[in-house]
Amino acid sequence: MRRLFALALLLAFAAACQQDGERQAAATTTTTATATTVEPTTTTKPPATSAEKAWIAGVRKLRQRIDRTILRSGVLTQARLREEQQAARSCRPGLDKLADPGERLAKAVQRAQRACASYARSADAFARVAPYLNTASPRVEALLNQATEHAGNGSNGLREAEAMAKEALL
Repeated sequence: MRRLFALALLLAFAAACQQDGERQAAATTTTTATATTVEPTTTTKPPATSAEKAWIAGVRKLRQRIDRTILRSGVLTQARLREEQQAARSCRPGLDKLADPGERLAKAVQRAQRACASYARSADAFARVAPYLNTASPRVEALLNQATEHAGNGSNGLREAEAMAKEALL
């Protein structure tokens, strides 16, 4: 009988604690809901400026001009190697000629600068190929692959910069 009484007392105590905990939880939830209600804010980005639009178009034209020279097929000669070097080295000066697009496109500008560094590495690899061109050296193929890889990285980097700039304006 004592055990039954003790068990009943324990169950009654547990039920009282549970009800008290539910009341506290309900009070906390109500307070929290009131405290976290925030008025929605609407922010609109200003439209793209002419400098931003010009920069995006300039990056696209720069990439197309460089790629048209570097990625064309045909017989590889010393003259063609010089053309490809010049085209790859023209990225940074071409990028510098574009007007400053402003703070919104800062990350895209940085990406474009890294892409121009890849093009410069491509030009260096083309320069290292020149002495070995038309020889039986195994270095020719390795250096041409390296130059092509860097040129591809440069092209993809300028594409990414263009996409980043467009996304920043959305």
